[in-house]
This record gives sequence, C-alpha cells and structure tokens, in this order.
Amino acid sequence: MLAERKLRLPGGGVTLAVIGSSHFLEVVAGGMVMSEMLVSHDPALEGLPQPVKVGAASGWRHERRRGNVAYQFELHTSPCSFGDLDRETARLAVSSRNRLSYVFPSRDGELGAVTSIEWQVEGSRITVETYHTFPGEPAIVRSRSVVDLLERGVLS
Repeated sequence: MLAERKLRLPGGGVTLAVIGSSHFLEVVAGGMVMSEMLVSHDPALEGLPQPVKVGAASGWRHERRRGNVAYQFELHTSPCSFGDLDRETARLAVSSRNRLSYVFPSRDGELGAVTSIEWQVEGSRITVETYHTFPGEPAIVRSRSVVDLLERGVLS
C-alpha cells in the first residue's frame, strides 16, 4: 500500500488506498462490508481467477444491488493530447482535503505516473472517482464508484 486515507463516518467508515498503479475502496457500515479493487493487468498472472476482465475496452459499467446497498461502477479510458496529459497529471498529483494522490518516481526527473482518488459524501451516498495517468501514454483512465446505502442515516 502506497497511500491510504480512512474516513470515519457515523455508523461506519471508508478506507481508500493507492496500491501500486491500482486502487482499493472499502465501505463498512450498517453490518455490511463492500470492497472494490481495481488492478492493472499483469501478464504474469494469466490463469489466476479474475472476477472481471475489462480488457482494452474504452469503457465499462457495472451495477449491483444487494439488500440495502446499491453499487455502481464505471470505467473510462479517455485519449488526450500530451499537453492535456501533462496538465491533468500535474493537477492530480496534488493531494487535498478530498483527494489522495500518489506520484510514482520517474527515471528522468519528470512527473511520473499518478494515481489519484477523490471522494464526496452526501447523506447516505459516497462517490469515489479515481484517475490513473501514465507518462508516454496519452490517455487518462477514470473510474467512478457510487455506493448508496438505501437505509437512511447509515452514512449521514
């Protein structure tokens, strides 16, 4: 784990973490645990069970509802110019009150790859957006996760 933030919420908590060039999200509230882990594909792991393979698709969406928990996940890869990539990477590299960022070391002294996690809590809903940039690859990988605890007041 390279960077971690724990949010204490009435009735539960949220853990957000940068793990390699990937991220981890866990929500614990109202007697349930919901975990999400997005990992980069590693050819050395071929043959191991993988719940979902997104592949090279530019976008993917998943929804699930179980009991009083609704979960939505979206993943998009957006091509961009190298100038836009540099600007967005510099913006995402700065952690703030609602953003956890990790900048990977670069061999040439330039800004390296960045994994950034942003979040917002509104009542019983938490929205988490992650961004992954990689130098030399003019695209930004963005995921958006929404966890809605339908039992009012669990996160509020």
